[in-house]
Amino acid sequence: MKVISQELINIQKSSLLMHGNINSEEKIAAFILNLAWRYQNSGYSCTEFKLNMTRTDIADFLGLSKESVIRLFKKLQQRKFIQFEGKNVNIIDIEALQNFVGIKLI
Repeated sequence: MKVISQELINIQKSSLLMHGNINSEEKIAAFILNLAWRYQNSGYSCTEFKLNMTRTDIADFLGLSKESVIRLFKKLQQRKFIQFEGKNVNIIDIEALQNFVGIKLI
């Protein structure tokens, strides 16, 4: 029961971050962390995974433009938080990414 409660709290936190009153860069970082958390809870790596959504889908989901999503992904790469290779995501520094967003999901 405690594990389920913690999962619900994490879902609520990440949902607030992705849709709440935060800047766009924090929103995209929270989105990546949310995916990492979901992969981890499914038994997969939380630092290396495939991003199955298109940039347009991500933009629609987060209420951003496609161009903003592309630009923000580049900014997160420049900060050395993440790295992309095609659709594959590698979270280089998950601790720093969580600190940037202000939430510890993993």
